[in-house]
Amino acid sequence: MLTLVPIGFNLFAAVVILILSRVKANIGRVWLIAAIFSLTNWGIILGFRWLYPLQINFPEWFPLGEISQRGIFLQLDSISWPLLLALCAVQTAVIITDSSRLDEIPSPSIWSGLFLVYSVGYLAALINSILSILLVWALVDIIEFMILIRTAISNQKVNEIVVSFAIKILGLFFLIFGLLISYEQGTPLSIGQEVNSVGFIVLIAVGLRLGVIPFNLPFVSGSPIRRGLGNSIRMVSVATSIIILLRLPMGNFEPRVLGLLLTFTVIGIFFGAIMWYGSSSELEGRPYWIVSMAGLAIYSSINGNQIATLAWTLALILSGSVLFLYSARGKKLGMIPLLSLIGITGLPFTPSVIGWEGIIMSTGFIRNIMMVLSISLIILGYLRHATRLESLLIQKEKWIWITYPLGLTILIITQWTIFLVSDLQWYLSGIVLGSIVAFLLPIIFYFLIQKYFQKSEYSDFLKKVLTPIGDFIIRFLSFRWIYNLIWSILGVIQKFVNAMTNILEGQGGIIWVIVFLVMIITLITSGDLS
Repeated sequence: MLTLVPIGFNLFAAVVILILSRVKANIGRVWLIAAIFSLTNWGIILGFRWLYPLQINFPEWFPLGEISQRGIFLQLDSISWPLLLALCAVQTAVIITDSSRLDEIPSPSIWSGLFLVYSVGYLAALINSILSILLVWALVDIIEFMILIRTAISNQKVNEIVVSFAIKILGLFFLIFGLLISYEQGTPLSIGQEVNSVGFIVLIAVGLRLGVIPFNLPFVSGSPIRRGLGNSIRMVSVATSIIILLRLPMGNFEPRVLGLLLTFTVIGIFFGAIMWYGSSSELEGRPYWIVSMAGLAIYSSINGNQIATLAWTLALILSGSVLFLYSARGKKLGMIPLLSLIGITGLPFTPSVIGWEGIIMSTGFIRNIMMVLSISLIILGYLRHATRLESLLIQKEKWIWITYPLGLTILIITQWTIFLVSDLQWYLSGIVLGSIVAFLLPIIFYFLIQKYFQKSEYSDFLKKVLTPIGDFIIRFLSFRWIYNLIWSILGVIQKFVNAMTNILEGQGGIIWVIVFLVMIITLITSGDLS
C-alpha cells in the first residue's frame, strides 16, 4: 500500500485546500499550506528511492477475457520513480512560484485542482498494465477537458478545446485498435514485451495525444493558468502519453520501416525546433517545445532505448518547466534557466547524456546531422526565450525574492538528484562530439546575433526582409491552414445539416418525411426483388 501514499497524500491536500478556500481563508496562508504539502510529498517520493520495487495489484478488476492483462497493476520501480519525482517537483515548483502571482490567482481553489491533476499524473507514472493505461488516458482527457472548457472565453476557444479533446480520444481509440489487432494475431499487448507488428499503431496513438495535430492548444492568452495550472496540464498529459513507450519496448521493426519511421520523426523534430526558436514567447512556443522534445523521446523508443526515452522525457518536463514558470525575471535570476539548460544539452556526465545514445546511430549519417542541428535549435530557442526581460522580480515583495527562486531551483535539483541517485547507471561520457557541437553552435550563434545583428546598422533592413519570410514559414509549419481547412469543411457540413433541419421542421416537413420514407422502402424492396 506504500505505492499509493503519494496519491493519497495529494488527494488529502486537495480536500484541505478546497475546504480552506470555501471558508475564505487568507490566500497567503492557503499558499503556504499548499507549498508545505507539496514539499512534504516530494520528500516522501524521494525517500521511496531506497524502498522500491513496490507493487500493488487489483486483479480481475474488469475482466476482458484473454485480450490483455485483466487487472490494474501499479508499480514503483527504476522507471516510474524518476517520473513520479519529476511530476512532484513540477507541482511543487508551480505552487511555490505562484507566490509571485498571488494577485493574479482567481481563487485558492485552483491549487486544489492542481493537486487533483497531479494525483492522476502520479497514477499514470505508476501504471504497469495496458488496462491501466487506457483508463488513465481517458481520465486525464476528461479532467483536462473540464478544466479547459471552464476557462474558455470565446466560442472559438470552445471549438478548439473540443477538437483537441476529440483528437486525444482518437489517440485512445488507436491504442484500443492496436490492442485488438495484437489479440487477433495471437500476441496480446503486454507490459515488458515487444509490441511487434502493432508498434506503428502505438506510435500514432502517442503522437496524437502529444498534440502534434493541432499544434496550438487552447490556453487563454494572458491568464495565469498558462503559467501554473496550464503548464501542469501539459506536463501531466505528456507523462501519461509517453509512459506507454517506457513500458512497451519498441525497436523490432523491419529495416525499411525503421528507416522511414526515423526519417519522418527527425523531420518532425527539426520543424518543431524551428518553430520553437521562432515563437514570440516561451508560452506561445510551448507546443513546439513539447513536439520537438517528445520527438527525441519517441526517436529513442523507436531505436529500442527506453532509458534514453526516459532521459529526454525528464528534460522535457523539468527543464521545460523552469522556463515556462520563469515569469518574474532579473539579471541575477537569469542564471537559473541557464543552469537548467545544461540538463538538455547531453554533455558528458550531465543528466541527459544517456539520451544521445538513443538518437545517434552508426547508420543514417544525414539523420544524425539533422538531429544535431535540431538540438542546437532547441538550445538556441531556450537561450532566446530565457534571456528576454519581462516582469522584474525586484518589483515584487522581498519575501518573494527567496521563495520564487527556490521554486525554480527545485526543478534543477530534482533532475540532478535523479541522475545521481537512481540505479539506471547513466554515468556516461555519451556522444561527446555530437553533444559538444550541439552545445557550442547555439552559444556562438546567440552571441553573434546579440553583437552584430541586433546592433548593426543593417539590422532594421534585414528584419524587414526576413520577418515576412519567417512569418510565412511559421504559418506554414504550424499547420494552422490545415486546422482552418477542417473548420471550413465542418462549416459546410453544418450548413447542409441546418438546411435539411429547416426543411424537415418547416411547413412541408411531414411531406418530406413521407417522401424520404417512400424512397427508403423502395430501395429496400428493390434490393429484395433483385
